[in-house]
Amino acid sequence: MKYNILILEDDENRMVEFYDRFKGAESADVEFMINHAETAEEAINFLKSTTYDLIFLDHDLGGEAYVDVNNKNTGSEVARFMNESEIEFNGNIIIHSMNDIAAENMLKLIKPKNRFTIKVQGIWFKRIFDEVIEIS
Repeated sequence: MKYNILILEDDENRMVEFYDRFKGAESADVEFMINHAETAEEAINFLKSTTYDLIFLDHDLGGEAYVDVNNKNTGSEVARFMNESEIEFNGNIIIHSMNDIAAENMLKLIKPKNRFTIKVQGIWFKRIFDEVIEIS
């Protein structure tokens, strides 16, 4: 089975961890197709053109920390797009931001329209990753 995954993340080291974890979880029956976006605009463009089984959203982008939720280059902008869009988002969504206030904002925007959305503090540990893979 192929899983389409979108990852909004601007930190190169975290992306290495994402790729390593997904590569380690692949098998003859499971393949992960990953689209990586570093900006809100890139993520929104991916969402307009592809259906995803799993979406990971960071909030603070561009090397910034604790960015205001009204900033256009943030995970909140992607959450606003998802909330206002007529596009169906049936996949699971994981919000993984150290900016807890912004992550809560994203959760409130996304959760009403989606079957499963969770917020985790920053990048996950292996246990959380394994649970996310099982949920998908």
